[in-house]
Amino acid sequence: MLQDPSAAYDYFLQELRKLGKQSDEWEVRVNLLTEEMLAGRDRFQPATDGDIKSKMNKLREDVKALAREMNPKQISEKTFAGTLEGKQLALAKVEKTWARSLRAPILQSSIWRVLIRHILGTPFVVFGKEGAQVEFTWRILFGEPASEHDSKSVVPSSGDEELNEEEEYYPEKLKPEEFCEKWKSMTAIRLKDKAAENSVYTGREAKKALQKMLYALSDSSNQPSEEPSWLNDLKTVLYSAIDLAVVMAQQRSRLELFVPDLRKIAASIDHCCDGKTMDFDEGVEGPLSGSPVLIVTPGLRKWGDGFGSNLASCVDLEAAQVKCI
Repeated sequence: MLQDPSAAYDYFLQELRKLGKQSDEWEVRVNLLTEEMLAGRDRFQPATDGDIKSKMNKLREDVKALAREMNPKQISEKTFAGTLEGKQLALAKVEKTWARSLRAPILQSSIWRVLIRHILGTPFVVFGKEGAQVEFTWRILFGEPASEHDSKSVVPSSGDEELNEEEEYYPEKLKPEEFCEKWKSMTAIRLKDKAAENSVYTGREAKKALQKMLYALSDSSNQPSEEPSWLNDLKTVLYSAIDLAVVMAQQRSRLELFVPDLRKIAASIDHCCDGKTMDFDEGVEGPLSGSPVLIVTPGLRKWGDGFGSNLASCVDLEAAQVKCI
């Protein structure tokens, strides 16, 4: 215990200065932490509509190039119809269904059907086996169906079972809601690196289905002595599809591919003008001339804005492409 009052005063003054200095240091630390928390509270930046449309259009061009590389006009009608019948997004059976002029668009539609099933159909299927598990959790948490949602999608494959390509799967459609989309976005961002790690895995299912189709068309179902010329085009398609799927999953808006009802399009055209050119602006690239017989590529629809607001409203970033005769 200090006896000298002067010494005691100096001691307490020194301790107060220490406490003051510590207080200043803690204040700086608290301010820094607060700034970090505020800055890190939400650093999300959505992809622009232009970026998303660019990726969609690149995939469309890559699919078109793959179909062109197959030279479908030179394939016999028996082989072509036998391989692809019933495997399009939507195809009306008409007298000229398998005409040579329709071969490339029909093949494009068949390729898109496989890509939707294995890569683009739901937000998490692109992330491989982990994605299938996350998808299951996402649907449990937010599994309220949305009757106003009319776009087709497919159940993701975990890769543990063989899928029957002749069957269609329509999972429960989730209503776009702010927390649902934010959960989806944050989870997809954390899984982003998994897409690269699992690209071989996610590509495996799509690649296997597409190779089976393309080998059958080229009459090379047996192991070829050399790699087919279309193999590099197929790899490009798969990489573009994965790239688009990852970006779609990471957004807080709901982005999804959709396939218009071919019968409704046909009914509208027949009702309005028997085969004449007309505008059909409900998700279809137009104007259309003639009778629509095939959905060549799906459209791309966006619900809400980039930050997950106004999720009850939608806009078509890219219209579906329809082939008419």
